Amino acid sequence: MENSNNTDKKKKKILIIAIIAALVVLAAIITAGMLSRGGEGGVEEEDAAPVWGDEYLGIDPAVDKSLKDYRNFVIYGVDNNGKSDVINIFSMNKKNGDIKIVAVNRDAYLECDEGKFHKANRGFDWGGIDQGLWELNRNLDLNCREAIALDWGAVERLVDAVGGVEVTIDSSLTLQYVNSGISSYMNISGRDYDANEYLLDSTGSYTLNGIQAVGYCRARKDADSFRRGERNAEVLNQVFTKAKAMSGSELSAVYDEVIEYVDTNMSSNKMTDTLSEVIKGDITDRYIWPVNYETWWDEFYYYVPITLETETANLHKELFNQKDYQPSDTVKKISGEIEEDLQDGTLHVQ
Repeated sequence: MENSNNTDKKKKKILIIAIIAALVVLAAIITAGMLSRGGEGGVEEEDAAPVWGDEYLGIDPAVDKSLKDYRNFVIYGVDNNGKSDVINIFSMNKKNGDIKIVAVNRDAYLECDEGKFHKANRGFDWGGIDQGLWELNRNLDLNCREAIALDWGAVERLVDAVGGVEVTIDSSLTLQYVNSGISSYMNISGRDYDANEYLLDSTGSYTLNGIQAVGYCRARKDADSFRRGERNAEVLNQVFTKAKAMSGSELSAVYDEVIEYVDTNMSSNKMTDTLSEVIKGDITDRYIWPVNYETWWDEFYYYVPITLETETANLHKELFNQKDYQPSDTVKKISGEIEEDLQDGTLHVQ
């Protein structure tokens, strides 16, 4: 067991860059693609997916009232196994348009379903967007009703659409794990590809196609999860730079390729409007949650908040300027159960 109260600031910034880059790329592609069609979306607002009741999404009425001046929504990055390895909460101040971003660690130990605890990335895995929102709303006292999920298939198509990305493989160990990532992605995708056409031969500089870029982004065992975030930032920033030089018709074609790999409970028009607002808004703060945690090993690594009640209160102070925030009874109950696990020395993973 390792007590980790401070995360290196440089590594935090790298992860935030990856988050911002992913959002900007998605926003640029979707917004430009929609505008090239005269603003027409594939789903009209009145035909959007059904809006479930707040209770279904784990929203506490008192919490919702206290956050009436904020619009909170989530951007998920989903792996091919259905787990949300990237969880980004965007909080927009309705009065001034300021935006704050919270990156929830995928390994945070939370209640992911009623009475069931696991990594934060399991809520989405167990029940898609609705369950993912339920998890965040219940554990962090939020009122998130909307989300967008982007999987590796979208990254592959984006990279191919802009003609590839340039990277340097600087060690044999990195080469090994990048090739492993390529092979793994092809197998998970269920496509019959000749690996010899995609695996890299040696260290050096490459222009990676979409499949290779996904393998590059997924590789982390040669370093750590922070290096993985840095690679994602490197790839997505190149994609964004190249996408900015495309015409409206070219971006429209990219949109057609990518939209299949985007899941959301918003209509196309609402999603476009939302991302456009984010691009125009002023991002005033970036926050990684939890800040204070204990690292536990129980078949997997878990970041256990110290305590969930305290970390939720701190989150509300940072995001909503609620300096003396008192977490809901739900958060206090979950926090108590997590503290019991810590005292028992055993995480009750479901």
